Amino acid sequence: MTILLGGVHRRQIPADWKRGFAGLVAKASGEPSSWFDRHAILVQHAVPTTPEDVGGALPLILGRGAAAFDGRIDNRHPLIEALALPPGAGAAPDGDLLAAAWERWGAEAPRHLLGDFAIAAWDGVDRRLTLACDQTTGGRPIFWYAGADHILFANDLAVLLAVPGVPRNPDMAAIEGFAGGNWPSDGRTFFQHIRQIPPGGRLSWCDGTARADRYWQLDWAKQLHLRRDGDYVEAGRELLDRAVAAHARVARPLVCQLSGGLDSSAVVATAARLAPGTQLHALTAVPEPGAPLPPMPRGIFFDEATPATATADHYPNVAPHHIPAEPIAREDLDPTAIFATTALPQRSLLDLSWFAPLHRRGAEIGARTVLVGHAGNLTLSHSGLHHLRDLLWAGRLRALWQEAAALDRSRGGSSVWRLLRQSALPPLLPPWLRPAANAIRGRQDAALEEFFRDMPSPAKARGEARSATLQHLVPLFRNTLEGRRIANIGRRRRFGTETRDPLGYLPLLEFCLAVPQEQYLRGGELRSLARRMLADRLPPAVVNEQRKGRQCPEYRHRAAGARLWIGEELALLGDSALAPQLVNLPALDAFVGPWSRDMDAATDPVRLRKALLALHIGQYLRWIERDCPGLPTWTG
Repeated sequence: MTILLGGVHRRQIPADWKRGFAGLVAKASGEPSSWFDRHAILVQHAVPTTPEDVGGALPLILGRGAAAFDGRIDNRHPLIEALALPPGAGAAPDGDLLAAAWERWGAEAPRHLLGDFAIAAWDGVDRRLTLACDQTTGGRPIFWYAGADHILFANDLAVLLAVPGVPRNPDMAAIEGFAGGNWPSDGRTFFQHIRQIPPGGRLSWCDGTARADRYWQLDWAKQLHLRRDGDYVEAGRELLDRAVAAHARVARPLVCQLSGGLDSSAVVATAARLAPGTQLHALTAVPEPGAPLPPMPRGIFFDEATPATATADHYPNVAPHHIPAEPIAREDLDPTAIFATTALPQRSLLDLSWFAPLHRRGAEIGARTVLVGHAGNLTLSHSGLHHLRDLLWAGRLRALWQEAAALDRSRGGSSVWRLLRQSALPPLLPPWLRPAANAIRGRQDAALEEFFRDMPSPAKARGEARSATLQHLVPLFRNTLEGRRIANIGRRRRFGTETRDPLGYLPLLEFCLAVPQEQYLRGGELRSLARRMLADRLPPAVVNEQRKGRQCPEYRHRAAGARLWIGEELALLGDSALAPQLVNLPALDAFVGPWSRDMDAATDPVRLRKALLALHIGQYLRWIERDCPGLPTWTG
């Protein structure tokens, strides 16, 4: 866990960069170390997150220059063997292994690495800067800005924005896309002139010319066929064990988030099994005591403490922590403090504040790293529901009816036709007919269109998809890949902890995407592969739970506690020139105004969430046009 900031100049680095860069990193993280020559400077403050990194030195000195490194290398032993390093290299910091790999392979080194990492390497002989990021979910970002004669880069957007001369013009299309549920992709950010290195991406900058490429791309065409159903289970278990072992290499107490679902439960149970002599702290967020809860929808449960306790009780080395949400405080919603920390908008401030006590508990325990299971929907616990569409597309109508009927029975036996109509038929309709079908089914996102102007339809990456399942997974994968690495910044800056996601481990991810879809939906059971894989490590009540847990179920109650503040913030948007370009302020005022005075005026939770998202987007635009107040101050 480190903050890195650097720059390269064609002629000579300005004198104020040395002091200014060091000052920004110190204010954002802590006292940094620096390396520089005539043309380049690298500044880092590193906090060790693995046992081997304690005492390591960053930036790294290379034979032809230097490198800044943030992250973790998971394939340490294969890398040591490939580099023919001496026996003592097994205790070397990850940064030293990266340095050895760079000396051997240069800019091709990222191809040989597995883990979460961001690299900035300067070759002083060729005067070439190389920036590279890892391939996986929850990885490390690098943001960069190139001027006429220089390039600036950082792994923290707020720190980069604080450097004088970095333009702060918003990318309205990217912000609009975020409002519709999509993180910026393909190297874009929320700012027009600031780019980011995409997952598996690399940038070469030399003498004012930047060239970007991908050293890694996910192979969507890969398919895996094993002899027996049990072979998939055994292979998945072996990869899950490897993934958790790699991510559980921590320098401080071992801490995991634990909900009532399969994903985080899989991480906790596997970590506990792999290290039975190590205490594992499992953090579970629960609703605010006494807060009124809404009626529980079908297929949903609010009580995540009970299944989390069942998982924790399964292992004597797991220490459970049930952390209740706290009443919402004004500082939890302060837009200047939020944006100045991350320079990024958030999906939901109320959900963010709901989890804040859990994050603080992790820091109080002494953790620098918290294991999570966010990528499970893409990997381990993919539902398999879209397999119904695959069967329809393939013309396997009998198999489609049998699977749909079995799934219908497992859901309580409502209507096979309704299930097919909702899950299998929509992609077959022509594009011009889908909005009408959505309206008939009551699934149009009217709330989103109500509070935002000219909201585009969500982009669908269909060209690479070989099946209906991949039509669903490709955009979801890209959005998760981009979003997780950016969203992790706020937690690192605010609470001093980083998240690691074993379920985004690249070999596990590639395995899960190549597994036949009938392994995920079998005999009417969704998430069948995960349930069979986890039967050896989780209690039956958790493995067989068909409902989904809902976090922050008291959302409306929390929103009511902030409604006066929300009304005040909405009034401030009237002075903004940018906010009305994207946010429908009259519609927002018509909804929020009465509700800010009477909490019973807003009964639709979907409209309420979209209204508060629109308000937050407006606050973000207003923060940008006020020249991003609260960023670290330059002292060059």
